[in-house]
Amino acid sequence: MGSDVPDPLQILVLPGTADCGNLGDLAMLQVALERLRHLWPAAVLRVLTHEADALTACCPGVEPIPLRGRNRWLRVRTLPRWLFPNVR
Repeated sequence: MGSDVPDPLQILVLPGTADCGNLGDLAMLQVALERLRHLWPAAVLRVLTHEADALTACCPGVEPIPLRGRNRWLRVRTLPRWLFPNVR
């Protein structure tokens, strides 16, 4: 018998900085994640990154997703091409 509880919303975030090296971009990411948490407290937040350890240190509670797989995702049309216009 199935559960009446729906699966949590899953949100994938493309940050302005993939390595957490730009403090301005990192601050905006932290605010965005805080707002998403406020809107959807049960959501699973995932962030594309080159630096998983830096991301989890700066943004606890998010799941780092390796950015290196973006080309594969684009080939199978998982991500919209407008996110990465220069990737072929």
